[in-house]
Parts: sequence; C-alpha cells; structure tokens
Amino acid sequence: MTGTSRGPVWLAWPCWLVWAGADGWGAGAAGWAGWASRPIAYRIETLRRFANVVRSRAEPFADTIARETGKPLWESRTEIDS
Repeated sequence: MTGTSRGPVWLAWPCWLVWAGADGWGAGAAGWAGWASRPIAYRIETLRRFANVVRSRAEPFADTIARETGKPLWESRTEIDS
C-alpha cells in the first residue's frame, strides 16, 4: 500500500523514482504522461535495459528480498529470475 495510512513510500518505475508522499500521486501522474508519450520502441528498450541491470545485480536484490520478507534465499533468487 502506498500513501497516507502507512506513510510515504518509494515507488520504483522503469526509469525513475517517484516519492509517493503528500504530492506523490500528482508527481506520478506527471511522470506517467511523459512515459506514455514516448515511442513504444523507446519504452521497450528502456525496460530491456532495466531488466539487464536487475539481472546483473540479482544476488544483492535476492539478498534484500530474503532479509525483508523472511523468504529463503533460493526463493528470492527465483523471484528475481521470473
């Protein structure tokens, strides 16, 4: 959940971070409009590049997921691969 009941949180979007605090949804909407206006080839390439970065940092991501959720490391690695 994002927003007021649990306080502000960070939302990770393909090529930027949006602070979902008091004005987070307004900023998110503005970011979305810019993203949606990009050509589809640009968006696909951006997501591919993002996926490559995640894959290149799979072990630290898996470790973080395991520590934050209490999942076994093998399951966190599986999440990264999916």
